[in-house]
Amino acid sequence: MRIVAVGDALAASTFAAKLAQRDGSRTYELVAVVPVEQIGGLEWIVARERAESVVILDHECSDEQLLPLLDIARHSRVRLQVSAEYLGDDPVCLLPGAARPVFAVLPSHLRRGSYLVKRAFDIAAAALLLVLLAPFFAIIALLNKLGSSGSVFYVSVRIGVCERPFRCLKFRTMCRDADIQQEELESRNEADGCLFKIADDPRVTRLGRLLRRTSLDELPQLVNVLRGQMSLVGPRPLPLRDVERMEHRYKLRHAVLPGMTGLWQVSGRSLLAASDMMEFDLEYIRTWSLRADVSILVRTLGVVLRRKGAY
Repeated sequence: MRIVAVGDALAASTFAAKLAQRDGSRTYELVAVVPVEQIGGLEWIVARERAESVVILDHECSDEQLLPLLDIARHSRVRLQVSAEYLGDDPVCLLPGAARPVFAVLPSHLRRGSYLVKRAFDIAAAALLLVLLAPFFAIIALLNKLGSSGSVFYVSVRIGVCERPFRCLKFRTMCRDADIQQEELESRNEADGCLFKIADDPRVTRLGRLLRRTSLDELPQLVNVLRGQMSLVGPRPLPLRDVERMEHRYKLRHAVLPGMTGLWQVSGRSLLAASDMMEFDLEYIRTWSLRADVSILVRTLGVVLRRKGAY
């Protein structure tokens, strides 16, 4: 395992010496040292050195310094290991060269083989659905055009995997200036946490209400799935407004591709609190399997047909 250490030169020197002494098989290799005050360049160093783990040697590292390190580890998809002498025996591990046990924050992303299986399933299913649903696309597009002024599709910038923004497609369900009106409607927000929801949103068109209740407005996201920006199943992609207000620990949901549907959609949808939605997303990431994806897709169909929790 190629390691980048965060700490001072003396601590790194001691760590490297003990690492070499204790790990005769050379399973671990210290490839770079970054002082805490210079972590701005850590992501570039991790990429340059093809590192697999970042180890924090400075046990006085503050929360303000640790949070950027968590972000870097998540974006670079590497293991982050920090001091954990007070966490007990179960959640900690021993690392050769470290004077104390460490707590490992594992990279939350699918292994390459699992990802390829999931991606192949997404492409095949999305392509088939686009062909089968093409007549419905045409009908919805025509009704949308005749029902209200504006474009057929609504393009919203959402935050995807590794917090990269992308253009998310939907059938338009609101009036043309809906985004401008949202600032005026913030005081009427009925959702808790970082989300924005109004049950009787005055911006929604007559056709838009039907599309939302049946989730048909989400169908154009099959194109996003084919583009590799989304998956059929995963955490829902949120607008920048919501992501900026999100608790830092929930940003782990950006470690995987966002999905058209997910665990929270089949567990209550808009009836759930924002924190519940986030916890369902994290649970999905921790327990992912292809069988779970298929199960969620089947359950989603039932939820949509019952129009449960949608508005």
